[in-house]
Amino acid sequence: MGLDPEDDAFSDEIKREDGLERYWLFYNGEWAETVFGLLAAATAILWCFLYVLGYGETLAGYVIGGLAFFRFVGWYFVFKSLQRYESSGWQIGRKKYTNAEKWKIAVAAGLWIFILLFFGTALLRHRR
Repeated sequence: MGLDPEDDAFSDEIKREDGLERYWLFYNGEWAETVFGLLAAATAILWCFLYVLGYGETLAGYVIGGLAFFRFVGWYFVFKSLQRYESSGWQIGRKKYTNAEKWKIAVAAGLWIFILLFFGTALLRHRR
């Protein structure tokens, strides 16, 4: 009548069936965080080097600057996911958002989109 330690419902083993993100982060998370962080830093340093040489406002400078930004965002998402799983003890449960939190997230996303579009178009118009 006792619980069998080999029972799948109470197993501590990380399996692919429990979610690919969780499985992949469990086995490769620290490596991925390190590699993504180094790639983001190296690309940002390359952009700074181009900027000092006067090539920061060329097409190559914009591409490398954008690449550095997106690599930083990628590192950030890997870091936060890894941190979330480690703090929960690698449990599968998801956080439940309240309606107020959902509204805050929607408003914040809308404001960021507005800011990016407003300033992005202003910068592109000024550039042309």
